[in-house]
Amino acid sequence: MSFNSTSGGVNIQNNVIPLVGPILIGNLLGWLLIGVLTVQLYVYYLSFPRDSWQTKSTVYGLYLLEIAQTVVATNVAWSTLCAGWGNPRVLVHTSWGFAMIPVVNGAIAGWVQLFFALRIWVLGKNPFWKAVTVAISIISVAQGAAAVTASTKYVFINNLNKVSVVVPMVCIHLGGGVIADTLIAVSMVYLLTAAKKSTWSKAANKRVTQLIRITVETGVLSAVAASVDLGLFLCLRNNVHFTFAAALSKLYSNALMMSLNSRAALRLRSSSSFEDGTYLTAPHFTTVQLGTIPVGTHIQLDAPESGSGTAVPDAKSVGLAFAF
Repeated sequence: MSFNSTSGGVNIQNNVIPLVGPILIGNLLGWLLIGVLTVQLYVYYLSFPRDSWQTKSTVYGLYLLEIAQTVVATNVAWSTLCAGWGNPRVLVHTSWGFAMIPVVNGAIAGWVQLFFALRIWVLGKNPFWKAVTVAISIISVAQGAAAVTASTKYVFINNLNKVSVVVPMVCIHLGGGVIADTLIAVSMVYLLTAAKKSTWSKAANKRVTQLIRITVETGVLSAVAASVDLGLFLCLRNNVHFTFAAALSKLYSNALMMSLNSRAALRLRSSSSFEDGTYLTAPHFTTVQLGTIPVGTHIQLDAPESGSGTAVPDAKSVGLAFAF
């Protein structure tokens, strides 16, 4: 497919591949990741029927948003590669889906970031970590607000030649996401490492190591993807960044689901009675306090000995943070 004319100030002949190719690849990645997310949702549905309504609302609410994001991204691909086939104008004046990508991505990213910020709030034992949680929350809300603003502005211009109008908002949206993701990953790793160094059992330390690994893998992945998306958006005047933009939100959702579903593997040992300490119910990972009647299989994470310091997360805090 080749065009020898120009439309809207864009040289179609020289730039058609970077304009349409990333839309196709981004949608393929998006559909792949929504499939992975659907499998994770099914595993969650079977494994954790007794999770709190707050956690369930987050899981199912994010999945509905991801369906909406998939529809939005598919609209961009359809209008460009199918309905707009042979019409150079669609490469400059995009469909409504193009404008909706930032706002949906921002909402999903913000929701996931606030979810992990709550974990840091529970794990943190001193005012410093409370302040970190507040900072993450502010950054998360700010990037979401910037995404809404960017989408709103682009609705009115609907012209890729004038995309510079939304560059500041996109920078705040993606840049804020990178900062929030980095803070979350660093904070979680530090707090879990501190908990691991306390006087826990060897089996418990092994499970905390698994939590640290999952935190690093998921946190780094989303931060790197957002950084690459921002870099391509600023450096290249085409749609190459759309490859990451179309799939970015699903990285966040899959990261959260991976974190939640990993609880099914945290079966340290079974017990039929309580001792002093904190117990976690498997596979539901519900924190149970001394004096309540245990239901199902129980897991014990031995609490740190007295004198270990209130700044170090104990078994109860880890249980609450990963169960809600």
